Amino acid sequence: MATMTWARRCGAIAGLLALAACGDGPTEVESKPKPTFPVPDEALAAMTCTVQVATSGVTCDAVSPVSGSAQAIIGGQNQKVRLTASNLTIAGNTASFNTTITNLMPFRMGTADGTATTGIRVFFFAGPTATGTGSVDVANPDGTMPVSGLEQPYYHYPEVLALNQTSSAKQWKFTLNGGVQAFTFKVYLQTELLPVVVFDRLVAGNRDVYRVALDGNDLTRLTTNTGEDLDAAVGGGLVVFTSYRNGNAELYSVPLLGGTETRLTNTPSVTETDAALSRDGTRLAYSADPTGSAKIWIANANGTGAARATPVGFGLEASPDAGPAWFPNTDNNRLAYVSTGGGTADIYNLIVGSTPTLLTGNPNSAEITPSFSPEGTMLSYSSNVTGDTELYVRNLSSGSVARLTTRTMTDGAGTWTPDGRIVYLAYTGTGTDNQLRWLRPGTPQAGTIPLAGTGVVLRPVAVPGY
Repeated sequence: MATMTWARRCGAIAGLLALAACGDGPTEVESKPKPTFPVPDEALAAMTCTVQVATSGVTCDAVSPVSGSAQAIIGGQNQKVRLTASNLTIAGNTASFNTTITNLMPFRMGTADGTATTGIRVFFFAGPTATGTGSVDVANPDGTMPVSGLEQPYYHYPEVLALNQTSSAKQWKFTLNGGVQAFTFKVYLQTELLPVVVFDRLVAGNRDVYRVALDGNDLTRLTTNTGEDLDAAVGGGLVVFTSYRNGNAELYSVPLLGGTETRLTNTPSVTETDAALSRDGTRLAYSADPTGSAKIWIANANGTGAARATPVGFGLEASPDAGPAWFPNTDNNRLAYVSTGGGTADIYNLIVGSTPTLLTGNPNSAEITPSFSPEGTMLSYSSNVTGDTELYVRNLSSGSVARLTTRTMTDGAGTWTPDGRIVYLAYTGTGTDNQLRWLRPGTPQAGTIPLAGTGVVLRPVAVPGY
C-alpha cells in the first residue's frame, strides 16, 4: 500500500494510538496476524491508554514518536488530539466504553473544503489481541478497510471538529472470548484537515497578524500591539513576525493558537525582516542588515545562535538578500532565497555552508517570494517576466515552468498548503480589498478565502503539516 500524505492522495493524517482494556477469566491465547502498514513518517505518533476494570477508569499517556518528524503528529494525548473513554462496562463476554475525540489543532478535522463533511475514522492497525489469555474481537465496527491486505475494522465519526471541539460519544464494543483478562490494540485516526493560513491585515490604522481557515471561518487575531506587526512565518505551532513596536524592525513570536508575544531580537541599529520558520519550528531564517546591506541569517527559533547564512563574497556584497524559504527536509539545512547579487532579483538555492546556486532567474525580470511544495518537488514564485507580476511554479526535477495566474492585476506571495494547494495574494488595484485566493496546480480547482470585516490584506503563509 502506498504511503499516505497529509491530504493529497487520500485526505488523511494518521495518529497512532495504543489502547489497553481489561476483562476477566483465563483461556488459551489466540494468535492474530499483525499488519505492517507503512505509516507516513510525518504523522507517526503513539498514545498508550489503559482501562482499569475494577475502577472503571481509563488513563492515557503520550509516547514519543517512534520515527519521523514531530511537526505533523496527530496523536500524543493532550498534544494534537485527545481520545477520551468513559462509562466502561463489562457485561458477560462484552466490554464496552464510550469514546470521544477532541481536536486540539487549529485545523478543522473532518473536511477538506469547509463544506463537505467526510468525518473522522479511527481504524485498527493491530489487534485487538489478548495480552494474557483468550481472544478479542471488535463487536460493532462501522465498517472495514484494507490495511496491508487485511480488512481491519474502524469507527466513523461523521462530524467536523473545530479547535477544542469534542465529537459525540461513540460506543466501542469488544467480544471477549475465553475469559480475557486484558487486551491491547493500536488504532490510527484518519481524517481530512481544512488548511489554515496566517496573514497580516491593516484594520483601522493598525496592522496585525491573523489566522483563518481556508473557508473563511475561525478568523482569529494573533497580535494586539499598537505597533505594526506583519510578514509572519509559521512552523511547529509557532508564528514569528516582524514588529515595529520598538521603533525599528524586530522579530517577535506568538503561539499559533494565540498567547504571549515574545521578543526574539533586540538590535536597535539592525533591521530584521522576512522571517521563515522550518516546518518543525526549530530553525529560523530571516533578512538582517548589520553590515548595512540585508543578508540571510539563520538562528534557533528563539533567536539564539544567529549566524549569517549567505556567504561573504558571493555576488555583490552591497546588494540585498531577502525572502528566505526553508526546503521541507528534516535536516533544516537548505533554503531558497532572493538575491540581487547578480544584478536582478533572482531565486537561489542555498545549502547552509555552501555556495548558493541559481534556482530560477531572468536578466530582464524579477523572480521573488519562493515557496517549496510540501514534498519539495516544486517551487512557486512570482515573476514579472511578461510585464505583469504573476504566479509561477517550477518542477525542480525537470526544470519545467508553468504560469498559474493570468490576470492583468498582480498575483503573488504564493504559499503551499499541506494538501498541495497554493494560497496567494491577489491585488485588486484599489489597495483596500486585496484578496487571499487559492488554486491547485494542474487542476481547475480555485477559490477565494472570504474574510469578515474590512482591511488591507498582505502576505499570506500557510500553516504546514502540524
